Amino acid sequence: MYCINWRGVLLALVVATATAGAASAQSYYNTPNDTITADAAFDDVGVYNIIQRHTVADTIYFYWRLQSVDMPASWVASLCVNSACYDTLMTTGSMGPIVAGDDGLMSLHLNPGHEAGTGIIRYSLYASNSIAVVDTPTWIITAREPNALTIAKQSLSEVTVADRTIRAESLGSDYAMATLYDLQGRILYETALADGKLRIDLTDYMPQLMLLRLSGKMRFITRILNY
Repeated sequence: MYCINWRGVLLALVVATATAGAASAQSYYNTPNDTITADAAFDDVGVYNIIQRHTVADTIYFYWRLQSVDMPASWVASLCVNSACYDTLMTTGSMGPIVAGDDGLMSLHLNPGHEAGTGIIRYSLYASNSIAVVDTPTWIITAREPNALTIAKQSLSEVTVADRTIRAESLGSDYAMATLYDLQGRILYETALADGKLRIDLTDYMPQLMLLRLSGKMRFITRILNY
């Protein structure tokens, strides 16, 4: 007859749980945040930094991957990390080793030229010692023309929100696609516009602020309060 050492089994489970918890604990934080919402000046390169503060006395590597890019076609954007700068938005890569006292860096460099609009760029990022914790560095950048045309683009009386429904009846041929984002830049809903009409039911989404983007010959973006 065998006797099970339950005390030994319990101790092993506790050690395994603690080890797994340590492996998934995040040893850095993003500053100023994992999402930057900012303006861009015409015909100028803006630099928008998200820094990974390394708070633990160990050595780690960061791994990143491009998730999505939605910005006007004439805009020029590139990525810098703490060890290299690229001339485009690289799709995947790593940085490190990041030793104690050093930080990671995800730096967006963007020039909107002379085209007004809003761009949303998202990456995924994780550290070698916490691969289960994935961050989504996101940049929401807007460039505005200093003239009346911009005012028209930034305000569309045809778009209304009532009874948790977004509606537009007469957008004409200027807009071909509608995209709904959350404030972290994740796409919640996307649809092609037919005959200049739009209807999006918001009842399936939790109450929150959202971004509505219309694109086509012209571009328009506004915040939507779903409540």
